[in-house]
Amino acid sequence: MDEWKTQRNLIELAFKGNNKKVPTPDMTRLEHARQVLKERIGCDFTIISVGNEHGLGGVEWAVHSAWILGTSQALQKGLFIDGVKNPTAPAHIRLEFSPVILDRIVEHIYLGTYHLDKGGRLLELHQATKVPTHDRSIHALQDMPSYKVHLQMYLMGEAFEYPALMATAYAKMTELCIVRRRLPPSTIKTLVDLTYGPPGTRICEDKDGLLQHLVVTAAIVHGKKDYTEEQVNELTHLTKHDVAFCADAKQALEEHYNLIALPNDRKEQERQKKRKRKA
Repeated sequence: MDEWKTQRNLIELAFKGNNKKVPTPDMTRLEHARQVLKERIGCDFTIISVGNEHGLGGVEWAVHSAWILGTSQALQKGLFIDGVKNPTAPAHIRLEFSPVILDRIVEHIYLGTYHLDKGGRLLELHQATKVPTHDRSIHALQDMPSYKVHLQMYLMGEAFEYPALMATAYAKMTELCIVRRRLPPSTIKTLVDLTYGPPGTRICEDKDGLLQHLVVTAAIVHGKKDYTEEQVNELTHLTKHDVAFCADAKQALEEHYNLIALPNDRKEQERQKKRKRKA
């Protein structure tokens, strides 16, 4: 019997308002997806990693082509024509991406999200159905910080024409950079380089500039709410030559002053207005 169906839990629900254990439709669907991902019964398509500098090749993920529908348009176009399975579609596809990155893409296809390992790193393969070595950690990207992982996942969303993956990566970046806010000035500068740099430096295409908006907001909120005066000066010094970033930050501060300004900022603005009137 499921725990939520016990007499005790039903009594708590009736008298204490405790309904945390009652499954929602989303929870039920997620549990179904987990079961399908775990058992892999009826898989008809295989993703295979090609060896490169990020790890050994030959890692395989058996997937259900039907689960790709509505996820990656790039994969879907190769597997389906006019809404039906393409009879000449290949049984596998070889992709030259890091195995631990591909592992998270497969996880997202089924679960609608992806997870990082301890310390916000990509250390292990969790969803692969065949690994040509007993040591799965050989594929780890131990030196890639979590913000760069999320940017890589956003890039995969762009490459695979997978808007939902981009949305998940963006949400995780927002949580990291704006909600939790524990980034030193040097990391903000790195994010500026990765989103504002030239094509050879930046990670994602970011056609609509959403990642740039996020980094600008992260810099503003860290500076206004978290940094000491010394850290603010450090960030200003580090980014003083990033013309586009500085222009966007200035524009954001001006356009959204009423949202951004802290009480002391408003008091100072009022004092300046009074001085101008007296002058």
